[in-house]
Amino acid sequence: MDNPIPSRPANLPHGGWTEAAVRVLNERYTLKDEAGRSVETPDDVMWRVAYTIAAVDRTFGAPYEHVMRTARRFYELMVRGQFMPNSPTLMNAGKASGLQWAACFLPGTAVLTAEGPRNIERIKPGQPVLTTVVVSGP
Repeated sequence: MDNPIPSRPANLPHGGWTEAAVRVLNERYTLKDEAGRSVETPDDVMWRVAYTIAAVDRTFGAPYEHVMRTARRFYELMVRGQFMPNSPTLMNAGKASGLQWAACFLPGTAVLTAEGPRNIERIKPGQPVLTTVVVSGP
């Protein structure tokens, strides 16, 4: 990312993190110092990820104010437990590592394509995938 991540705005809500959630976030997702100590709070992780996701819009000409509004919306959804990105996004978004944000799909996972649902193993490299297909019921 070209632009540094701004500090988390003070007027954003705080997450109601359980002890287990704090432990997992600290062990797996927070930025660490040279000694391996977390240098982010769980709320800081959510801000880093939310801002990084929103900042992609800058590539398409969105102004900074738009990015900040979008980042705030992502952040609020995450700390309220209404949306949580996958692990690679939480681990890598906003870090200098340049590692991917995508997660893997297991064989048999149905994904939605322009032609309808298809098992992931039938998808060819470069073929657009719209979303995963959520199947509910018995």
